[in-house]
Amino acid sequence: MFTEQPHILRNVLLYRLYSDVFPGLGNQNYGAALLGLTREFFQLKMLSAIWFADHQSLGNEQIVTLFSAWFLWGQNNPREENMADSADFSLLNGLSLI
Repeated sequence: MFTEQPHILRNVLLYRLYSDVFPGLGNQNYGAALLGLTREFFQLKMLSAIWFADHQSLGNEQIVTLFSAWFLWGQNNPREENMADSADFSLLNGLSLI
């Protein structure tokens, strides 16, 4: 689905970058910001893969529903960053998820 319509993930990436990461809202370092962003994309892609494995199809309506539910869940359950980790360590963790 995402190889046929790459604009879906690109639009999500742009939204997340310009709403949270680039201004640096709430992030002490960009390593933590990259880790959070790559963690989100990893989770969204895995959630989509699980849906596809169970239902054998993933249309635009299902993608919107899955992504909306995931973002709502993320807002209600914010993840706390480990402040003891250095920027380099967080950056390395984020790069490993790519």
